[in-house]
Amino acid sequence: MRPSVTIGIPVYNSVDILGQTLDSVLKQSVDDWSVIISDNGSTDGTMELAQSYAERDPRITAHQQPENRGQAYNYRFVFHQSDSPYFMWLSADDLLAPTYLELTRAALEADPDLIGVYGSAVEINGEGVELEPYIDGRHPERRNSPDAAVRFGESLLEVPALSFYSLFRSSVLEQTPLFGSYVGADRILMAELGLRGRVLKLDDMIFYRRAHEKQFSWGANSHKARYRVIAGGDPGPFVGAGRYVELMKAIRRVDLTPSERADVMKVVFGPYLKRAGKDEVSMVLRSTLPNLLGRVGIEFDYYDFLRRRKQKGRMAEADKEQQ
Repeated sequence: MRPSVTIGIPVYNSVDILGQTLDSVLKQSVDDWSVIISDNGSTDGTMELAQSYAERDPRITAHQQPENRGQAYNYRFVFHQSDSPYFMWLSADDLLAPTYLELTRAALEADPDLIGVYGSAVEINGEGVELEPYIDGRHPERRNSPDAAVRFGESLLEVPALSFYSLFRSSVLEQTPLFGSYVGADRILMAELGLRGRVLKLDDMIFYRRAHEKQFSWGANSHKARYRVIAGGDPGPFVGAGRYVELMKAIRRVDLTPSERADVMKVVFGPYLKRAGKDEVSMVLRSTLPNLLGRVGIEFDYYDFLRRRKQKGRMAEADKEQQ
């Protein structure tokens, strides 16, 4: 008999914390779940730890990739290995309260129009000590709006740090490309899911979001570094461009009324581009432009450019004062 829920855990060099995550799954108040672990070529004993859990509990399966194929591949792999009506990703950084699966599954079963459910969260540190409630964007209730454009906007404009780890209907995830191999793919996926249906945030504090210095969001401090982690390779000169192409593909994939599509495009060409514009100009100067110029033998240092611009501004101000 297949389990009703599959939890996919993509991992890489997480031996210090994976055990805590798996222990939190083993303590769930419901039993009909399975865990699929995919180790992305770890070198610290993560796979051995995963195998030890799999040997103790047949509901846990551990796979090892022959090499690090990138975070995105690993996230797609665990979903493709699943065979349950409900699926969720779980980072090795995070923990579930014992009632997480029980409450999120019950909410999905009670409302057929929901496509995903997630719980409120508490932030914990590297040692698992509770710090404070985790703030999930400014208006998480908009993900549950009956208006597709409102859901789309909230998903696109806010970081999906919690909603990405919802318990989803597998049948809806199957209609998407899942986690793409480009920076910002989680946000594009959640935006497409927002077009497809409602995602509910429970008030119950049933998720523990870990913040520590080894995690991806701390260590990859540039678009190029993030791309290498996500895609497992070099991004080339046009790092960052892929998300815009994929966003438009996502909008085309979903069956929307003409009115809904118009409202969605207003979000794209209004608040989204306005917010993304500053980030993209900075990204082009930091990554794309230096890569392109480097290919023709011209060196360009973005930070040196900033220093020169500030110095030029100070000199202009000094000249005005002397006049």
